[in-house]
Amino acid sequence: MTYDAAISTESIEAIWRMWRKRPVTILVPGHDIPMVQEDGRTTDLGKRDATIYAWFGDDLETTTSFELVA
Repeated sequence: MTYDAAISTESIEAIWRMWRKRPVTILVPGHDIPMVQEDGRTTDLGKRDATIYAWFGDDLETTTSFELVA
C-alpha cells in the first residue's frame, strides 16, 4: 500500500543509490530488521520473529502464541 507509487518508487531508488555508494553500511528500515548489502545482495543482521499472542482465557496470564512462518 502506498499513497503514491511513483513517489514511493523514487524514495526506494534513492535509498539504493546512497546505499550502493557505501555498501558495507547498515540499513535500519523502520519496519524490518537491520541489513547490509554487498554485491547487490542484502543480508539480514538478525532473525525475523513473527508471532501473534492471543488471550482466550479469563485472565491475561494465559496466552496462546501462533508463530508465523513463511
